[in-house]
Amino acid sequence: MLEAQQVEELICLVSALDRESLTRQFLSFRGNFPVDVIRHAERRGQPAARRTGIEATTTEWILFGEDDVWLSDGYLMAGRVDDAAQCVERAFDLAQQTKERGHQAWALKLRADVAQRREQIEVAAEAYHQALILSEAMAMRPLRAHCYNGLAGLHASAGAAMQARSDLAAAIDAYQSLGMTHWLGPAQAQLRALSHE
Repeated sequence: MLEAQQVEELICLVSALDRESLTRQFLSFRGNFPVDVIRHAERRGQPAARRTGIEATTTEWILFGEDDVWLSDGYLMAGRVDDAAQCVERAFDLAQQTKERGHQAWALKLRADVAQRREQIEVAAEAYHQALILSEAMAMRPLRAHCYNGLAGLHASAGAAMQARSDLAAAIDAYQSLGMTHWLGPAQAQLRALSHE
């Protein structure tokens, strides 16, 4: 994603010294982009890292990239499936280590998306179901909607149109109730297409 951008300045914040491997990984990725690394001497948390970044930047735009979950989603949208897979596995492992069940649930959903792109249907279905279980337990309704949408794609590609329509109906209902109009239109179009089969 960064390769396509015109970047004049990029700042990577590392909030504690134990994040050295993340810093090295980012620096190895950066290519020809200038990077300033600002380290806090001790763990001060995400809000302090954001404040430091805001105070240090001279650019018009700031992107807070907190974890590999969102980076892997960006890679997937850019068609970089292998990079997405690596990021999502790192994100999942980190979420498990730090007991961040919300990030774990999102990582499972993205693991499913990667597997679906690779046509690994069983792996994708299992990951979507695991993400659904966590999303329901934690009342993560947007994630739940995305999981149903992903399952609909799996079922449609497997020729299970009835199950795909049921999954899409659940996703559409959630998208409508949450006001998630960006995803609502494509889901409705997919449902219409399935209804004509």
